[in-house]
Amino acid sequence: MQVTEDVGPGDSLDDLLGGTDQAAATDGLLAWARALGELHATTAGRASRAMRAMRCADVSELLHALQEPGPFLALSNGDACPYNSRITHQGVRFFDFELAGFRHCLLDGAFLRMSFPSCYRWGRLPVDVRAAAENAYRDALAPIDDDTYRRGMAAAGGAWAIVHAVQLPGPEQQDQRRAVRIHAVIADFVEVARTAGWLGAFAGWFARRIPAAEPVPIYPAFASLGSAG
Repeated sequence: MQVTEDVGPGDSLDDLLGGTDQAAATDGLLAWARALGELHATTAGRASRAMRAMRCADVSELLHALQEPGPFLALSNGDACPYNSRITHQGVRFFDFELAGFRHCLLDGAFLRMSFPSCYRWGRLPVDVRAAAENAYRDALAPIDDDTYRRGMAAAGGAWAIVHAVQLPGPEQQDQRRAVRIHAVIADFVEVARTAGWLGAFAGWFARRIPAAEPVPIYPAFASLGSAG
């Protein structure tokens, strides 16, 4: 059974990030971040015991953190890309829940730190805008202490680094843009792991195997700023 709803008129966050109105893009990003935090806060702790049950195995700390997310277990739509949203007068509406499920919600929240790693429009956000968006998400999510949040972000970042590492193009593919994107995602994971003081050996392994980060284009909405973090 498929359920649909008219979410009303409005731009998607993807429209705003790809546009030319910096103020609208910033406001939309903060609204999107707050709404994502509210979605996760509202659904955290509501997964059934059956959904919590995971197969026990001798796995790394990273996989254990993803399998046992603790306070980060919340509803994710499975594809939190900017185009799967509408920013309306009534607030942000998320849609496309085909892959929805209860999982580590920072797999979505990390999109703000890692600039939407699985989405077709990809780029960098200005440092201050990115920080404001992540703060908006954290404020809406729940009062979680800094150490727990940083470790959760490191776990989510590690998951995205693994997903992207296996997609690295071989030398015969000559896909430089794709390689730059993957290297940047991995570099973001290395940064969040070091900030958390956790998964250092894993992050170090990645750091030794990727080249120095190349410049990544800023989102068009912020192009007038000339640089990004």
